[in-house]
Parts: sequence; structure tokens; C-alpha cells
Amino acid sequence: MDSERLARVKRKLEALNYDGDLDPKSAPLAEKLVDDLLNATNSYKSLKLRLTKQSKAQDNWEAKLMTLKQENAALLEENSQLRLQLIHNDELCDEKLRRAFAESCKLQRSVTELKFWKEQAIQRNVQFERLHDEIRGRLKSGNYQVVSAEQDAQARMELTAMLDTANIENHRNVNVLISGADDRAAALQE
Repeated sequence: MDSERLARVKRKLEALNYDGDLDPKSAPLAEKLVDDLLNATNSYKSLKLRLTKQSKAQDNWEAKLMTLKQENAALLEENSQLRLQLIHNDELCDEKLRRAFAESCKLQRSVTELKFWKEQAIQRNVQFERLHDEIRGRLKSGNYQVVSAEQDAQARMELTAMLDTANIENHRNVNVLISGADDRAAALQE
């Protein structure tokens, strides 16, 4: 080994606080060991620096993770509350729909019943109109017949029976119809 290389190895050893004699025969081995030691030291320093940076980054990520966990817990709680509120609202809506459906069925039955009674009233009105037209025709034709008390009673009973079967709820209208029939019967008797 040349003297320049040997001097360089000695300086490196002195920089590492290795004071002592260096034999020229062992100088190549010492050079390799010193180079390996310097490489290991440099690698250790760079690894230590990287570890420090990664540790700081890990602390930052753990802080962010903790924040996210807290936010997640709050969001889960809010989600649970919203889900409970949706379930409650859904139950209220179902109840309203059930009540609306029941009311709709009730109204449909009422409409059907009213249509039936309307038809009955129309039929009764048609019968009364026919009877009125028939009596008017008799009066116009001059076909006056003397009505006996028995026929008058019979006519009254038929009229009363017809009115009873008609099932008119307004008694005032019934009385008006009966008095009108009595007046007509009296007019026929004269």
C-alpha cells in the first residue's frame, strides 16, 4: 500500500479517536474496516433521521386519526338519531295513511248511501209527478167522480202507505203532502 493511502487511513482512524500505530500490512484491512464503519455510521445517521421524520409523521397521522375517530363517533350518533327520527316519522305517516284510508272508506260508504237515497227520492218524485199528472188530467177532463167516504179513506190509506214506504225523514214535507192530498180530495168531492 502506498504512503498516501496509509496516511489517509491514519487520518480517518484519528478522526474516529483511534490512536495507535498502523502496520502497513494491516492497512488494507483497516482501510476496509474504516470505510465499512463510516458507511455504517452514515447509514445509522440517515436511518435515525428518517426514523425521526417518520415518527413525527406518525404522530401527525395519529392525531388526524384521533380527530377522525371523534368525528366518526359524532356522525354515528347523529346518524342513529336521524334514523330514529325517520322511523318515528314513518310510523306517523303510516298512521295518517291508515286514518285517511279509513276516512276515505267511510266517505265512500256515505256517498254510496247518499246515491241510493237520491235514487229513491228521484223515484218517489217521479211517482208523485205521475200521480199529480193523473189527478190534473182527471180535473181537466172534467171526469169528476163523487168519492165516497170509504173511497176517500182508501185513497188516504194508499197515500199514507206510499209515504211510509218512501221513508221521508222531513215530517213537515209529509204533512204538506198529506194536506195537499186532502185539499185535492176535498176539491174532487165538491
